Amino acid sequence: MPVHLYGSVVDIKKIKKITNKKKIYIIDDCSQAHGAYLDNKRVGSLADISCFSLYPGKNLGAYGDAGIITTNNLYYYNKIKNFRNLGSTKKFVHTQVGFNSRLDTIQASILIEKLKLLHSNNIKRRKIAKFYDLKIINKKIKKLNYSIGAVYHQYVVITEKKKKLIDLLDRNNIQYGFHYPKSINQIESLKNVFSRQKYPNSENLAKKCISLPIDPNLKKNELFKIVKILNSF
Repeated sequence: MPVHLYGSVVDIKKIKKITNKKKIYIIDDCSQAHGAYLDNKRVGSLADISCFSLYPGKNLGAYGDAGIITTNNLYYYNKIKNFRNLGSTKKFVHTQVGFNSRLDTIQASILIEKLKLLHSNNIKRRKIAKFYDLKIINKKIKKLNYSIGAVYHQYVVITEKKKKLIDLLDRNNIQYGFHYPKSINQIESLKNVFSRQKYPNSENLAKKCISLPIDPNLKKNELFKIVKILNSF
């Protein structure tokens, strides 16, 4: 179950070299990668089943909670379609236990209109990310390696001086985010599940990562201000 985290695309070709030999199916999480691609193939067509969140904050977001699943497999398609509608494809006939997870018509209408803007907004995100890549030259800030077809749902950097950087951004009214401030083994309700192993990489990233502004509507003067402040840190 690979996750295209921050809008950077997992190299599913490498995963398939393993899964194809063992008859393992791939379900990828595309919730942060709407419009991203790998070798000219869009995310959503790379795995056996692909899951998208359409939460308002996503690159393609509804005006409320929403989501979609894509697949090229007719059997999976019928099974999922049945499952999302209380286990029914025909009224009052329920062939399995399911959920009430239908996408509201009003949300679908909004998404159809916003879908028209997805490509242009993703281009803007890529331009902002490239600007950061070139202009942020502070050695205290480490940049992540995103895939070629990334859509930059988040632009995440790593720093050993996280608190100091946060204070600086706060003083200059620059917004930021944490994706994610705790690794899964540090979450209270799951600590016992993961207590037998240590996860130094996850914990280290959670401790040091910070997300910079990446909204496609950012203006040039705002971007120059952000970079200037980051380089002065």
